[in-house]
Amino acid sequence: MMSSFQVVDSSPGSSMSIMETSNFAHVIFQNVGKSFLPQSPLECCYTLTAYITPHPKDWVGIFKSDGEFYQFCYVTHTGDIRGASTPFLFKPATPTDELLTRLKQQGFERDGLESQLKSERDERDRYKVTIAQFQEELERLRACVAQRDCLEKELHAQQAHKAELGRVREQLRQAEDQLQACRQQASMLAAELRDSAGTRDRTVAELYRARLEAEKLRASLADAQAECRRTEDQLDRLRSATAQTDVSVVACLEGVASGEGGASGSSLVVVTEAEAELQREVEELKLRLHMAAEHYKEKQHCRCGVAGHR
Repeated sequence: MMSSFQVVDSSPGSSMSIMETSNFAHVIFQNVGKSFLPQSPLECCYTLTAYITPHPKDWVGIFKSDGEFYQFCYVTHTGDIRGASTPFLFKPATPTDELLTRLKQQGFERDGLESQLKSERDERDRYKVTIAQFQEELERLRACVAQRDCLEKELHAQQAHKAELGRVREQLRQAEDQLQACRQQASMLAAELRDSAGTRDRTVAELYRARLEAEKLRASLADAQAECRRTEDQLDRLRSATAQTDVSVVACLEGVASGEGGASGSSLVVVTEAEAELQREVEELKLRLHMAAEHYKEKQHCRCGVAGHR
């Protein structure tokens, strides 16, 4: 379809002679009216058959064929006419024609409006579908946002839980360290307690032995004191006897002087030796008694030291 045409003169010797010798059936014009209004737009519809290959420089023109008649002609780029329409006229419009033209124009306008209205309706329907789709997408996005918010809350909660778990784990680690320290301290105290118990047991045993030895020493001291008293009694008796024999000694001395006291001299020597022996025994007993007292004091001092250490 072409909307602009070139009017070509078809007088003898013009291009109309080409029409008489060309094959006009390769291009078929359709719906060509019998007449057209001057200065009115024209529509030209044609169909290309298989016998022609179109070229960008092909064109359609209006040729004057006979008197007042015109034709649409398809002209190739080489100047060959390959199609011609039925003849038509250009004539002024009558009132009826004007009315028909107006009606046609109104029909065209109405068709255009209806087509535009239909297009707008279709567009509106498409908008409705699009809006519905947008609403569905919006609802889906809202659901996604809600899900995201929920996941973020869960994530924050998990992070807080992890932080709390970390704090609990740190507290547990500190408690384990303290427990380990307490166990070590308890082990050390138990070792010290075992050592103290052993020391205590040894101290108790030593104290018991010291008590036994002290009892023995007290018994020995008592025996020594008794023996000392007996010896002192013997010494006192011996001294009394010695005092009684002093008179005899004097007599003996007198007898010796007179030559009659041989036997009495022997008795004096015996008494003196017995007195010296008793004196030695008393000294030995006193020494033993002193040593026993010193040893008892030392044991008592050691026992007090052990008791204080305990």
